[in-house]
Amino acid sequence: MHRGVRQALAALAMLAGGTWAALAAGAAAGTPAGDAPAVSAPAFAAGRAALAAAERHAATSRQALIDAAALRRALASRRPAGPAATADAARLEQLQRQGAEARDQAEASRRDAAANFARGLAAGWPQWVRDTAPLTLDTDLRQALAPGAAHNARVRSVHPNMPPPMAQAPVSPAASASAPLDEAFTLQFPMLASQNPPRNLDIASFQLSRDARFVAHIEVDTAADRASDGPTGAAAVPLNRLHRWRLLVADLHGAPVQGARIDVGGHMPGHVHGLPTQPRVTGEIAPGVYRVDGLKFQMDGWWVMQFEIQPAAGADGTLPAPDNVAFNLVF
Repeated sequence: MHRGVRQALAALAMLAGGTWAALAAGAAAGTPAGDAPAVSAPAFAAGRAALAAAERHAATSRQALIDAAALRRALASRRPAGPAATADAARLEQLQRQGAEARDQAEASRRDAAANFARGLAAGWPQWVRDTAPLTLDTDLRQALAPGAAHNARVRSVHPNMPPPMAQAPVSPAASASAPLDEAFTLQFPMLASQNPPRNLDIASFQLSRDARFVAHIEVDTAADRASDGPTGAAAVPLNRLHRWRLLVADLHGAPVQGARIDVGGHMPGHVHGLPTQPRVTGEIAPGVYRVDGLKFQMDGWWVMQFEIQPAAGADGTLPAPDNVAFNLVF
């Protein structure tokens, strides 16, 4: 195909299918595959700059705390107090304050980096990123009270002799007046999850990988069957029901991570069990867009989902080290 025709097709793909589809078409037309789409490149550049700042602040914090620990040991071994000890005590306080401030700056810079990377993904992958908010649970009470629901249904009767169907049935005033006293005073209450997520827990649907090599995004996919590879709308997580996610993975320059092997895991930190199913990645439906099937959450609370990403081998056959990205979900 003539080069001009290929470039024209790439431009049409950018208009019709979004910038990430255009990235794949641009690669066929001779554009370097590692280049980010123009609309998302500034956000990814800002994210990399913020991440570098976070690393500098973290290094400053570590060094200040190391120096403070050494000075604290020196003060503890020094018996008599004097002007030198007083000066060292002041220096110790300064180092501790410096370490704490640098740690806070590192956390703020990392949050800024994550926000910029999220903007880059949303701008560069508009046909796949349909929901930028944290994942939420479908709180349909009828689903929670349905007969045959999970063993840990969200609502149960406090009366030991009242099965769920009776507890759900409406009671007329006349019937309640003639009912035995113990049955007339039955009620329902929400079951507690018996776990407390940490304060300020990051529940964003965009996350950096553990080694800060990738940025990833998750959302519920409403596709009705496995054969559907097109973009679909996003939805809440259904309770106790099999459903599908989309996992988007890009590097820090905005290029999709293609051909990766991804293992899926999940658990509840406040419980001793993991997922009731074995979800897995069943296909890459677009460059860097992975279909995750077999997901099911049988109770609300704090969940952690982890994706172990093994990138494909490079052009020289070298297999990069794997990386891990984790998402906190609070339902």
